[in-house]
Amino acid sequence: MLSKTALEPSLNVRGLTTTAWENEGALLIHMGRDHGVADYMTWFRQCSRTADAAPGNYSELLQAMSPGDLNTLRETYSNLEDVDLIVGGSLETPVYGAVLGPTLVCVLAHQFAKVRNSDRFWYENDIPPSSFNRGTLCCSTWITET
Repeated sequence: MLSKTALEPSLNVRGLTTTAWENEGALLIHMGRDHGVADYMTWFRQCSRTADAAPGNYSELLQAMSPGDLNTLRETYSNLEDVDLIVGGSLETPVYGAVLGPTLVCVLAHQFAKVRNSDRFWYENDIPPSSFNRGTLCCSTWITET
């Protein structure tokens, strides 16, 4: 789920060419559709909290990607709601200090929070029965009070 520019060095190390990236990209799009992953605009609006924005408004994407990439989307897709998450996410400008754009960062953070919060053995969760009690947690971590 990284942009092609960010992946280019790792693709070369593994011996993959641009054609291989295109094949892997097609596979990622296909898997997303098979698994019912929501389209890019659904995630973009949820993550940027603009759920009530008018559909098909390309200008709302200027905050996340360059005008050139936005034009590429406009030329490729007749309907903005048809853009796959991996396509739109890979065109976003990376967040400062990261290799992913704001929407994919949001998606990964959302997924990690769901996994962490549902794991009864995660050390911060108090979902009985847990592997830690409050005394053990205070003694084995930086946490001093519970």
